Amino acid sequence: MHLYTGLLDRRPELFARAVAAVADAPEGPVLVHCAAGKDRTGLVVALTLSLVGADLTAVGADYEATNARLEPRYAALDPDRAIPTGREIPPTRQVILGALEHVRARHGSVEDYLVGAGLTPGHVRTLRARLVA
Repeated sequence: MHLYTGLLDRRPELFARAVAAVADAPEGPVLVHCAAGKDRTGLVVALTLSLVGADLTAVGADYEATNARLEPRYAALDPDRAIPTGREIPPTRQVILGALEHVRARHGSVEDYLVGAGLTPGHVRTLRARLVA
């Protein structure tokens, strides 16, 4: 989890910009991705879903499922495990939920963290309207 908390602590403005990009996207589905689709993507998606009030149990379960689904990709990249494959981050829901708890402990809430890093109240309203039925 230390990788995630370090990313969150060092570059909050990048996370705010990524969440703002989801809010600013045209109507319809939005694809969020990074090199593997687990660490930075997982943080952006978890922050966004937490911001709009998603059930954290579901957020954790989704993160855990993503790790399981990526395992064949990691194995194909390096069958002998000679290069890092993302396994350095344990594939458990506690990792992503711990990162969100870290944000809440340091900033009061995910919203305070993101707004403090540049997300606007308009973005927050847009995301809530877009993602909450």
